[in-house]
Amino acid sequence: MARDFDPVTTEILWSKLISLLDEAATTLVRAAFSPVIREANDFACVLTDPAGYSLGESGLSAPSFLNTIPITVRAFIDRFPLDTLKPGDVMLTNDPWLASGHLPDVTVAMPIFHGDRIVAFAGVCAHMTDMGGRQRSTDARELYEEGLQIPICKLLEAHEPNALVLSFISENVRVPQDVLGDLTAATSALSVCQHRVTEMLREYEIDDFSDLGPAIQAISEKSMREAISAIPDGEYRAETRVDGVHEALVIRCVLRIRGDEIEIDYTGSPPRQPVSVNSVFNYTYAYSVYPIKCVIDPQSRNNAGSIRPITVVAPEDSILNPRKPAPVGGRSVTGNMLHDPIFRCLAQALPDKVQASSYGPGWTLTVGGRSADGRNFAGNFHNTGGQGASALHDGISCVRFPSNVCNTPIEMLENSVPLMLEVKALRMDSGGSGRRRGGLGQKVSYRSCADTPMTISLIADRTRDGALGLFDGNAGATGSVRVNGAAMNAKLQFMLPPQGLLELETPGGGGYEDPKLRPRELTARDVALGYVSPGQAAEIYFIQES
Repeated sequence: MARDFDPVTTEILWSKLISLLDEAATTLVRAAFSPVIREANDFACVLTDPAGYSLGESGLSAPSFLNTIPITVRAFIDRFPLDTLKPGDVMLTNDPWLASGHLPDVTVAMPIFHGDRIVAFAGVCAHMTDMGGRQRSTDARELYEEGLQIPICKLLEAHEPNALVLSFISENVRVPQDVLGDLTAATSALSVCQHRVTEMLREYEIDDFSDLGPAIQAISEKSMREAISAIPDGEYRAETRVDGVHEALVIRCVLRIRGDEIEIDYTGSPPRQPVSVNSVFNYTYAYSVYPIKCVIDPQSRNNAGSIRPITVVAPEDSILNPRKPAPVGGRSVTGNMLHDPIFRCLAQALPDKVQASSYGPGWTLTVGGRSADGRNFAGNFHNTGGQGASALHDGISCVRFPSNVCNTPIEMLENSVPLMLEVKALRMDSGGSGRRRGGLGQKVSYRSCADTPMTISLIADRTRDGALGLFDGNAGATGSVRVNGAAMNAKLQFMLPPQGLLELETPGGGGYEDPKLRPRELTARDVALGYVSPGQAAEIYFIQES
């Protein structure tokens, strides 16, 4: 018999779901071995219904994973039907086309039993420090270079670890202690979900989520459809330029609003590229629906209902929907740029609700090497840039948007790999000028402390064209990479010699509206704080030194 939940009970149960997912996320962070999870929050925890459609997510979760974990769970169910699963089973894969788009992201999921029935799935996707192969970079030529491919399999079966799976992972990664430790942390997070979900169902005398799940999803879907209905129907077009590897590429977007539904169409975007800047459709989809949610319906519950009214179209075997085995390890240099054309489309209908372009991908520094004593080292570290400005606020400096992973604390980086920080500072004048100023990028200089050369690669963009401003706001500054003073192509892997100096300048965010409209006191404050130089204040904002 169907059970109706009144609004107060629904809200209480919803809050319980989010709370237990936050507890699972905290478990993962505290148990994780690697800084990329423990410090940068490059992971997500999601709860789905037995069919694999999301019910809720942890507040720390990265947006890319929130809409890919349910896709992976459904792939797990196809491979292991519900009636074959047992309590304590944990399924595993890093297949980019079934999961979040590149091999370092490993997704694990556990069926949650209440009594003898599966009532939900707990899923975790987390970025591993290393996945073997050629160190992650944007110049790989095919998927097979990019590391170990893990087909759908069981990491645990009835609580027992799969020794064969653990051994082939261990033998193929540079830092097995970190990777296996993080996988153990992820399974611990799943176990927390199992315990807390069954505890909640018993407390509220609920058999399963067959009534509560659709109720929560329906609330989110109704909210999203109402928000879309408030936007004038029409076709809105925009494009953005990304660096590519050797030449710039143009991503084209058409946003179609029809009643209470949105279609995002990338027809006309470049074909699949021969290097690792391709974004698999799952990732393209995730970073297309997320900006829509941010702008038009930010407050409603995040679950499967909120994305039902949104459709994404990307031509087959294009840069945004490549066929396997296309290289995809650097997919964020493309996928993290999709907010820009989407926001520029929405700006034509909702000019006061969007922000100018942000700096894009995370300027993720991947380091690998082998010390003279034979010890392997590896790590992934984020160096954030400037967020775009909006009608109400300047852009935030040194923040990851559209993802929400964090800057890696220097102490953690220096403790993980043989690099020493020499400079970390905000970049003066890097934020795009406007009535609202774009967020600043940063200057970061690392000195090698290794006694052997180390391999360096970056997931970076905006070195050719800055993040665009909106409504006469100016673009943010472009980024740059130098080794011992020599400019480097940020898309190509390179070696840092012993005692070598690596210098990064991350891009700034775009400005919003004409700089001449900016209040004088704000520019004077920016000059006093070192955000804007006296020269730029005089030339662009027309503020002279007193």
